[in-house]
Amino acid sequence: MNREFRIPAFFRITCLVMSVVMLAMTGYAISQINESPLFIFITFACLLLAWSMFAYTRLKLTFSETSLDFTGGWFPHHAPWNEIHKIEMTEVGKFMEPQVTLFYGDKKLTITRSMFLKRQYKEILLLLEQRLSPHLFTAQYQQIRRKVMRP
Repeated sequence: MNREFRIPAFFRITCLVMSVVMLAMTGYAISQINESPLFIFITFACLLLAWSMFAYTRLKLTFSETSLDFTGGWFPHHAPWNEIHKIEMTEVGKFMEPQVTLFYGDKKLTITRSMFLKRQYKEILLLLEQRLSPHLFTAQYQQIRRKVMRP
């Protein structure tokens, strides 16, 4: 039952292209450092943005038989199914985007709707509900889930 979820392909390609553009801008800024010291700051900003866009394309959420894994970011998460002790859902931001928080061990993993397509996010919720006991899901999770699952 290995199932992987990534950011949408179009967005991943856009981030990779923009990462290359930012690296080109970094090269230009480096060539202009003698003209103005301001280009030193521009160089660091361009490098940070290029790396961030590249790193975002590597994020991956994997459902396996034994665990839920989130890799590719600063802090990879490995949450064995038997260690997850609570799951809650909240709505955040101006557009009330749902995000699921899984508590396992002494850590927590937050899965945001904005990272996945709606269809993918619904499938993630269904897979979580298939793999985990119903008593782990909070009442707020159930309430927001009903809104998310509407067509």
